[in-house]
Amino acid sequence: MSPCGDWFVLGTLKNLSHDHSVHVANGQELMATMTGTLWINLLVNGTTLEGLFPNTLLIPKLSTTLVSIQSLTGNHHCVIFDDDWAEVKTKPAGKLVIKAKIGHSGVYIIQTHNFHQHSTYLMKSKSMDINTLHSQLGHLGFDNI
Repeated sequence: MSPCGDWFVLGTLKNLSHDHSVHVANGQELMATMTGTLWINLLVNGTTLEGLFPNTLLIPKLSTTLVSIQSLTGNHHCVIFDDDWAEVKTKPAGKLVIKAKIGHSGVYIIQTHNFHQHSTYLMKSKSMDINTLHSQLGHLGFDNI
């Protein structure tokens, strides 16, 4: 689940076929608006790995991006908790793909690297209409795109 529409791979966001609400820890019920593939640069032992999370809900009113342990374990990964760290590894190869450190509230925070590169990645990987870029970049003049 993520509130960040610009962290999704271009072209993957789709409207939901039915209303989908999520209850969060503070008791609020939040509505998901779309689903798609979330893209995050994961920082693992000094190396940046591309993290793609398919079927991620876009929930604009959510305060932060959350990754489901159940989704990870259901998609050929294992999660290992040790003191104040957690690691996610692929099964059966055991390749380390995510590291997370426990935060102040007991929630594990995934180690990431420079989310701002997300837009650059998308522009390199997909062709896009110049008018779409114009509107997404804050209505810059065409000479500045």
